[in-house]
Amino acid sequence: MSNQNELGRVIAELRKERGAKQEELASAVGVSTQAVSKWENGGYPDAELLPAIAGFFNVSIDRLYGRCVGDYGDIRAEVQKHIASFELKDRYNEAMEFCWAIEKGIFGDNQRFDTFKSVLDDRYTHSQIPTRDGISTMSLTSKLPYFYLLPRPEGGWDIDAIPRSDFTDVFAMLGDIDVLNAIIMFMARENKPFTAKLVETKLNIPADKVMQILVSLERYEMIRISEVELDDAVQKVYSFNDNPAVVALLAIATEIIRRPNCFRYNWGSAGAFFMK
Repeated sequence: MSNQNELGRVIAELRKERGAKQEELASAVGVSTQAVSKWENGGYPDAELLPAIAGFFNVSIDRLYGRCVGDYGDIRAEVQKHIASFELKDRYNEAMEFCWAIEKGIFGDNQRFDTFKSVLDDRYTHSQIPTRDGISTMSLTSKLPYFYLLPRPEGGWDIDAIPRSDFTDVFAMLGDIDVLNAIIMFMARENKPFTAKLVETKLNIPADKVMQILVSLERYEMIRISEVELDDAVQKVYSFNDNPAVVALLAIATEIIRRPNCFRYNWGSAGAFFMK
């Protein structure tokens, strides 16, 4: 088979694996849909388009020609450079593509090469791989995507390093609806300073309860307190320390509140299975 025919075959193959239409590839590289169709039927794209085509599929130009490189010794550095090459706003989405590849690899699947973007849906879809060697869970729900990986160290997880009463304290705090509403409000404000009076007004809770909330959050270093002089009086102003663990905890909690029942991959008591 000629390089020209091989290139067209690989482009068609990669496009179908990704679940993309010819129009999407055409738009991404700046050509007509007819041009893409021509490539897949034996035509040949201009050489300067090859990097853009390879970028669309997140593969090397060698892969477009059907050549698979077997040396993966530096693959971590290549992944790092690849993700860093994107604008910051796009790095998370690109990183999730690699997280999805990791999830499939942990499961032991070396045949299915669909993309993270192609498996996202509006259903409550997950992938869970809990084994004696570690835990991997991934949400494939478009409105709440995440990836969580917890390898089991030799000797097991050292959860007992923290007193269990500390866990009950923090869960009790987060279990207070007023505290939870306050945290969500602070996160939505994107670190803008606020006063206790604002919290009282916005959440319609009494002043003494507001102070209890602020004291609790200060204990966990989730807020900072400063003093400013306004109208010849010193007033306390608060700033929220946005702890990403809070959002992660709430996201994971959804799996406890509403147990997933739709899986791409799952390692259950009856063994492993995946959804076609």
